[in-house]
Amino acid sequence: RNRDTEVFVMNPDGSNKRCVTCDSSIPKGFVGQPAWYPDGQHLIVQAENSNSRHGLFNHMSWGIDNDLWIVKVDGTGAQRIFATQAGQAALHPHFSEDGRTLIFAEREPTGHKLRGLARLIGPGGENPWDGWRIHIADFDISKSGTAMLSHDRTIQPNGGGFYETHEVHDGQIVYSHTDSGRPYVANVYTVKLDGSGERSLTHGDGTWNEHGSYSPDGKRFTFMSSRFDSSWHYPGSKAKDLRTEL
Repeated sequence: RNRDTEVFVMNPDGSNKRCVTCDSSIPKGFVGQPAWYPDGQHLIVQAENSNSRHGLFNHMSWGIDNDLWIVKVDGTGAQRIFATQAGQAALHPHFSEDGRTLIFAEREPTGHKLRGLARLIGPGGENPWDGWRIHIADFDISKSGTAMLSHDRTIQPNGGGFYETHEVHDGQIVYSHTDSGRPYVANVYTVKLDGSGERSLTHGDGTWNEHGSYSPDGKRFTFMSSRFDSSWHYPGSKAKDLRTEL
């Protein structure tokens, strides 16, 4: 056994399971966080790069020293479309419904070192919950490699802290934000692609709310939340304690 991961697809009933990345040219290691391109024939995934130490924060759940790759569902045609620098992160990539826009959460090293033993744990000695922003880029699948992305821009609609991007729905980015580098306290928001019109969809003060997603008709909204148990807080609780609300 090793700690490497791969991306698989299967039918809704669990049949026809097949590995997308096993025989692809995507580097081995932590590979995950897949999201569909609208044509249903491509996936975008995160994959750790040569700067990674294959540690906690290099896992695709954090995305530090992860690059973004696009690959066909049959595992062919893999191309790296976004490369991070050492200590930078790319997390939770998603396409807009028309495939012309890509969003993901991005972290840049802050230069602010933690004190004491905490400095030995955080990435580069820093608070992993700070230094994040939302990265937005135009996308053109007819081009190659990093040229698929253009007009890159970043926004921080709620200021500093930790961002996770969930989807683009009807021209709005759905995301969660943790303020001021606090761990495991977040709400779900929407914001227009130009960074204006930020709106909170959840109001769970002191709870963890994330992975928001609209139904296709826009009438229903789901998200994952710790609010079922008001005593849930880090570090005494684990991610498995979360529930899904409809």
